[in-house]
Amino acid sequence: MSKAHVTSVEALEAFRNSLVLFLEKANRALNEIGDQVSRTRTWTHFDQPNHWLNECRKRKRTLDQTEAELYTARLSEWNENTAQLKIIVKRCRLAVEEAETKLRQVKKWGRDFDQRVTPLARKVDGLQYLLEQDMPKALAFIDSATTNLRRYTESSRPTEPTQASDDPVSDKSLDQDPKSKTKQPNERKQQ
Repeated sequence: MSKAHVTSVEALEAFRNSLVLFLEKANRALNEIGDQVSRTRTWTHFDQPNHWLNECRKRKRTLDQTEAELYTARLSEWNENTAQLKIIVKRCRLAVEEAETKLRQVKKWGRDFDQRVTPLARKVDGLQYLLEQDMPKALAFIDSATTNLRRYTESSRPTEPTQASDDPVSDKSLDQDPKSKTKQPNERKQQ
């Protein structure tokens, strides 16, 4: 049976740690995307239509008031004031038209929002499912592989002597007096 050459179990552990950090960041980002989609849906379906509906009403009231002032000025024959009131009435009509155009656009955005965003949101939901369901299984697999590789590398290491008393050479050197050692190679050459 051939042996595997395992060089670094730490690299697998480092990958696992990087994967955990990625999963945390990805989950935060996907949650933020879901929140943003929800806020935008509320904005296009409720906030903006209500805002422009109120603007239409307010601008129509202003237009009605300026038209009434112009009518009164015409009846009283204040010609100097009627020219200025005509300009104001024209501006108010333009403001009403602008608000009505914005309201139509916002209502169209509300109708189109779900058709355009829902397919993209489903893709995000699929990624969310992958991160929440499949990635924990992948982490468990990496943990299992790391454990198995550690066991394998520890069992395949050559065993080393654990006690000094098993080595007969080391016992003799402990019993000898340090002064009675054999002569060093340099001492032999001098004699």
